[in-house]
Amino acid sequence: MAIEKSSYLNPLERGSLIHEVHYRFLSTLRQDGKLPLQAEQFSSIQSTLDAVLDSVQAEYQTRCLPVSDYLWKQQISSFRVDLHFWLHSLFRQQAWVPVFFELSFGLYPRAAQDEHSSASPVALPSGLQLRGSIDLVEQNAEGALRAVDYKTGKAQSKEGLIIGGGQILQPVLYALALEQLFKDKKVEEGVLYYSTFRGRFTQHAVKTTRLARDYAHLLSQSLDHALSEGFFVAAPEKGACRFCDYQTLCGQDEEWRTNELRDKKALLTLQRLRQTP
Repeated sequence: MAIEKSSYLNPLERGSLIHEVHYRFLSTLRQDGKLPLQAEQFSSIQSTLDAVLDSVQAEYQTRCLPVSDYLWKQQISSFRVDLHFWLHSLFRQQAWVPVFFELSFGLYPRAAQDEHSSASPVALPSGLQLRGSIDLVEQNAEGALRAVDYKTGKAQSKEGLIIGGGQILQPVLYALALEQLFKDKKVEEGVLYYSTFRGRFTQHAVKTTRLARDYAHLLSQSLDHALSEGFFVAAPEKGACRFCDYQTLCGQDEEWRTNELRDKKALLTLQRLRQTP
């Protein structure tokens, strides 16, 4: 990944660095036989986390060539505070033990990838075929699994959220993907974990209920309809274009253009999806 010359990492680069630290740190603990975590090992484990962060940030610094070493160090210090708090949270929630990290399916082999990853995409009962990577898979004492997706920005989830109108799909789809990868295991939930102070370390769990499965099926139907009709119009919600990273692809006027569509029926399937919690 090319990093633009600056003293600060942008949100995408920041998330990439933190995810890399999570992966290397947890992989090291597993390799050293330090999972599940033991309270008496906290000091040495925190030292391991610091060493991993130092290594990863040095690699990023070499590629980034920040214009100010002072500002770069200030940013890395803030990451360290976030990561220390995240580590404390791992020790507090002993009910779930990390088992797989960056568990991918249907992706090309890469350095940050769990050895239990699958080269093939995952086919869900709804008809969707998924390619992706689950940041963290945890297991409880009963052997049940859950999929955790780390976020480094502000918390966007709301009470009752399942797929968020089709905008937040990782908890449900990753949990269903886990069911296909480990058919002998119960998958209890998918979790959004906003693992920084920006996100207030909020965790939002989505259970693998019948309703969650129904919404995954509705998503599949919506995609099938768009494919059969050949209609993939960009139809942003009000104000969404202001924060979109893909304006270079579809331009800045999609919100206005969609509102001018004469045939509003073409958007009914999408609107139905967007009404889901």
